[in-house]
Amino acid sequence: MSTEKQVPELSIKEAATYFIANANLQIEGKDMAIPYIVGDPGIGKTRFLEYECERLGFGFVPFHFSLIPIEEIGGLPIFKKTEYESSEINGTEWSLPDIMTKIYDAANKFKKIIIFLDDFHMCSPAHLSLGYEMFTEKKLRGYKFPKNSAFILAGNDSMKSGAKQMFGAIVNRVSMQRVIPNFDQWMIEYAIPNKINPKIVSFLKNQVNRGYFIGEESTNEPWPSPRSW
Repeated sequence: MSTEKQVPELSIKEAATYFIANANLQIEGKDMAIPYIVGDPGIGKTRFLEYECERLGFGFVPFHFSLIPIEEIGGLPIFKKTEYESSEINGTEWSLPDIMTKIYDAANKFKKIIIFLDDFHMCSPAHLSLGYEMFTEKKLRGYKFPKNSAFILAGNDSMKSGAKQMFGAIVNRVSMQRVIPNFDQWMIEYAIPNKINPKIVSFLKNQVNRGYFIGEESTNEPWPSPRSW
């Protein structure tokens, strides 16, 4: 069954209240399902969440999770002396993963931080295995995530976007929310502040042309989207 039938579509702005409330509960130590923002590519999922974090004073720590080499997420093995049956032997332990360094730095600067794992739909089995530890144990290679941190995921659910099958154990630990773009929000919070050509804004503002604001995703040619505009 597709996520389109499982959850209603909300504008990113409408869903924001849930995302932030969930993050606050995670930080309070509540056992919450991890929010998973599902939506078409280019509609502004990452940019909007970053905007909300800036507005609320949250630290925003984004990662294109599925695109990061496993070594940067899982750390590297380090030799460690250990004893077994009265003999000293070489063992190993894992170094602090690179992404944890960035997370710890942000946790020291902000009262609350959101760890944003983008492109989660393209995760390999190795990435998903580490994700399972992150969401279940709140650890990565044994290193604990800061108490003032919360997870939010984002991705797409179409084959055109490279969506892969996730582990059932992870699906059972996330709460998927399908989001769609909102033109007025895009215009007020992005287009005008970033000085997008007024002629483009005026063109798209006309209801007759609104269909050009976002088009159907394609693997053969570019299509209109809030990001492309």
